[in-house]
Amino acid sequence: LQDCLRWKPELPTLLLVLDRETGGEVARVPLPFGYCLHLANAWEEGARLHVELLELDGPAYDEYHPLPDLFPTVKPGRPVRYVIDPAAGSVVERLASPYENAPDFPNVDPRLFARRGSDVWMLGIAETGKSGTKSFDEVVHIDWERNHADTWRAPRGVYPAAEPVMVPDPSRERGGTLIVPLYDSHDDATTYALFDALDLASGPRTRLPLGGKLHLAFHATWMDG
Repeated sequence: LQDCLRWKPELPTLLLVLDRETGGEVARVPLPFGYCLHLANAWEEGARLHVELLELDGPAYDEYHPLPDLFPTVKPGRPVRYVIDPAAGSVVERLASPYENAPDFPNVDPRLFARRGSDVWMLGIAETGKSGTKSFDEVVHIDWERNHADTWRAPRGVYPAAEPVMVPDPSRERGGTLIVPLYDSHDDATTYALFDALDLASGPRTRLPLGGKLHLAFHATWMDG
């Protein structure tokens, strides 16, 4: 896949908006900056389109190889919330999070997919900006209401094996349990760490042993039942 991609920062970044029913093009909106690999969420409010995405200073694909030298020069990035006017093909508002440690693999409360929400969870690389091999080692919660980042950093040699999964608490309108599989290179085993989704800094409330190890997959979701 890497051989099919070419990064040309001199070219503009465009947000392509398509009609959900027909797949036809609605708008091409120039964005002021960056590269995006993953979107977090999007929803419509009247004539405005709200888009949450991860805006990176440069692509991360080339940081995945050659193994085992991961992310030697990974660039900063940040979660960004855009308000778009599709009719005008323009950006109305841009809100950038203060968290810049190469975030990736975002997830939201599944009850609020394609609806306005306050929270996004993702992974980050604590030593972004430093040379040398590294990997994702931070679990991050972005609270858009306060534009605040809450983080938990894994112990050295322990790495998230997939993106965080939000399991809603049905008794609460907001929050629940965040599940993150953690691979421990010292024990060569994986455990599931369960966090209070709105209080990552306090660390895992409990850990469930997997009984084996999970490879670094980086994609997961939650479905009731």
